[in-house]
Amino acid sequence: MPNTTYPIDGVSAKIIKTITVNIGLENNPMSVDQLTYSLTSLFANPKFKVTESEYLGAFESTLVMEFQSSNSFDYLKSVFSGVCVPTEQECIAIHDGDEGALVYPPDYDGEKYDFNDEFFVHFFN
Repeated sequence: MPNTTYPIDGVSAKIIKTITVNIGLENNPMSVDQLTYSLTSLFANPKFKVTESEYLGAFESTLVMEFQSSNSFDYLKSVFSGVCVPTEQECIAIHDGDEGALVYPPDYDGEKYDFNDEFFVHFFN
């Protein structure tokens, strides 16, 4: 299943990618309803599911979000860096079908880990 589509409108050829995001819920002060409402205001037509995932050897409930975007991966990482603050997340995992990253709050000064696809929950899993 291809991850990238090329709209043909005679004017632009922006690449639209499927973006998947994992946000932990265990220490998150926002309810799932609050979180999905807030994220829906940032991105059009997202899909959500709640599942279990592993982070640093512990299992936790995780909100998995999938949406389409033509924004750059760097832009999306900066958006989710900001989302780390109200959700009180040490990091949020994001994947665009080609690459993944762990994004941290803007003022985070702790140890940063590399993205590991083995622990990432894709929407179709």
